[in-house]
Amino acid sequence: MNANNGALQRMTYEQARSLIKTGDLLAVRSTHGGFAALIRWGTKSPYTHTAVAIWLCDRLMMVETRGLAGMVPATQLGGKDFDVIRCPVEDTEYVVIEAFNILGQPVGYDFIDLLRIAGRLWFGWKEPESDDRKLVCSALSAAIYRLAGWKPAGLPAIPAPCEVVAAAGPVAIEVRSGG
Repeated sequence: MNANNGALQRMTYEQARSLIKTGDLLAVRSTHGGFAALIRWGTKSPYTHTAVAIWLCDRLMMVETRGLAGMVPATQLGGKDFDVIRCPVEDTEYVVIEAFNILGQPVGYDFIDLLRIAGRLWFGWKEPESDDRKLVCSALSAAIYRLAGWKPAGLPAIPAPCEVVAAAGPVAIEVRSGG
């Protein structure tokens, strides 16, 4: 939030990069491609992907699903619109520890979970009480925060990106590729 007036900050990735903190949730608003359109339709939300930001020295990285729980440079978001939500865990050191603990674990993308999310949001279908080790991006982000001590009320076991965003808190920064 802007310290002067509480207004939401809108900026480019280059402007926002230094304001993103370790543990922040990065919520992507992808508008290109059929898969992104399917996610937007299925979740009734503009959010199509989430990742957890981690600073390593002077590199901004993000933990996300890549067949494994992986860490990639956040510069991959340079041409995308996304929102930054401040870390919902008070002590971000625990977020870093849990993110590193989960790295490299087989958490392949689970297309069945996408159907479960859509069924729950559209038709009220019941979900499993817990998720398996195949995780969609938002379930991975939520798992890292939960392992670090986050206890969000009402967040499903297999949350949609928009549900993790809503549970984590208000958007602090809107990053737009066009500025």
